[in-house]
Amino acid sequence: MSDNEDDEEGLCEHIPPSKLELTPELVWKQDTPPFRELSISGDICDGLARQFEVEIRKLQQVGAEEIILSIDSGGGCVFSCMRMMSLLESLDANITTVCRGRAESAASILFACGDRRIMDPRSKIMIHNIHTSTKSQETLPETRLDLEETERINRSFCDVYARASNKTRHYFIKVMERNLDVILTPEDALEIGLATEIGYVDVELVAQLKTHVRVKSSKKISRKRKR
Repeated sequence: MSDNEDDEEGLCEHIPPSKLELTPELVWKQDTPPFRELSISGDICDGLARQFEVEIRKLQQVGAEEIILSIDSGGGCVFSCMRMMSLLESLDANITTVCRGRAESAASILFACGDRRIMDPRSKIMIHNIHTSTKSQETLPETRLDLEETERINRSFCDVYARASNKTRHYFIKVMERNLDVILTPEDALEIGLATEIGYVDVELVAQLKTHVRVKSSKKISRKRKR
């Protein structure tokens, strides 16, 4: 099997530069925690993951307990996504993820990490099996091991989707096995629980009112029993 460096090269090559922005601190009233918004645009890559870690550490240092993670991304490197997931899971903060256009592939995994998951009315989510790049010089046993690792990662991502939705892991495994790009509209995502709300988040209004995240929306999730 290729070492990790080779694997990352195969999954992360040809990814253009991305951008992550940290808004200036928006101070709430004294008895509420600091509020921050992170905005991810472009493809997920190793450089973005490194920058993301720097910004997450800053949020930890100021004790941020409310974070909005805005996403407009077509996905990217699986390993960079996993690194960013681990950083989000290390936070004690309440995380609201917002899909502001698209959250596709690896970006849909980051979207699913939110405690609240809000989609703009004209946004979309796309989920699919992760793609690998097999090296021509690999032996058959190495190729088999690479495929096993790909399967393991796919199933772990299905677990993330299942925890965030009202569907089971098995449901998402079956979806992935079709080997198609599955597009979810806001209504689709709301129906299966992957999104909790559809609407617009006015970050500046939240800061001015010094209140918790408010959504201009009339649609919210109706929890269903998993099946």
